[in-house]
Amino acid sequence: MARKFWELVPRVISAVFAEARRSEHNLAPSHFRILRILSRGGSTPSALAKALDVSLPSMSASLQTLVERGWLDRRRSEQDRRIIELSLSRRGAQVLAEENERAMKWTASLLEGLSEQELRKVDEGLDAFYHLFDDLPALPSPASPKGKRARPTPK
Repeated sequence: MARKFWELVPRVISAVFAEARRSEHNLAPSHFRILRILSRGGSTPSALAKALDVSLPSMSASLQTLVERGWLDRRRSEQDRRIIELSLSRRGAQVLAEENERAMKWTASLLEGLSEQELRKVDEGLDAFYHLFDDLPALPSPASPKGKRARPTPK
């Protein structure tokens, strides 16, 4: 079971990010992750770099691209002018919403080929994984400093 899990997870992630690349926004995986984190609240470049386990120069390059595309707003902190605060722009929130909707439709199209019984099994399996991972500590992120996991709304 563990082997199947670890064989499947990279395939799923790869397929999801390949699909995001095919969208009109040509969204890189790192950009998608940044937008998702910032959708839960503002952050700083260094906090994002730490949360995504990348170097600050690498994060700065990604952030510059997102700012140039108009997807992020960047401003100086009022408390400490040395600190740059980042947030999703209206356009960035719109792009993320479009990409999330596109991902849901893509996933639904994959699931269309399954029988009702298979769909129930998949749903039960996903619920089981949620329960397994609920008790594990999450890596702190800029949007959830206490390591709280965001869980989708129940059906």
